[in-house]
Amino acid sequence: MRSLIYTALAEDAALADNFHVGKVLVNNQFTEVPHDRKFLVIKYNNQVLRSRGFGRGPVEVQVWCHVPVELGRDYVNIENTLHEVKIIMFALADEADAEWRITDVRFNGLSGDLHDEGFGTLVKHASFEVLAHRVG
Repeated sequence: MRSLIYTALAEDAALADNFHVGKVLVNNQFTEVPHDRKFLVIKYNNQVLRSRGFGRGPVEVQVWCHVPVELGRDYVNIENTLHEVKIIMFALADEADAEWRITDVRFNGLSGDLHDEGFGTLVKHASFEVLAHRVG
């Protein structure tokens, strides 16, 4: 599931060309952040089990959009980028790779406008529930 999400975001031409996304990073797997372009961070949160007997449920996935403060203070630009992320995430329903099939993607909304002092960025995230199962 993780590789499907990462590949879809990292290889999307519209994100790179139209929205100027420089990199897609995975939470806790990087030590430096870009300061010359917008970048995305994928964060995987808890699985939500809605039925104990079923033993399966969606995983909350957040996609954080960071813009270095020196590039501007336009949260509308961030929201437009996250709208494109939403389109990409919805397109993942019914996609599969050798290990996982994503069966459903639900949008849970956008965060408020935030400032990440550690990264020196303006930031906002989109939250999704992704239901997937192992193939085979």
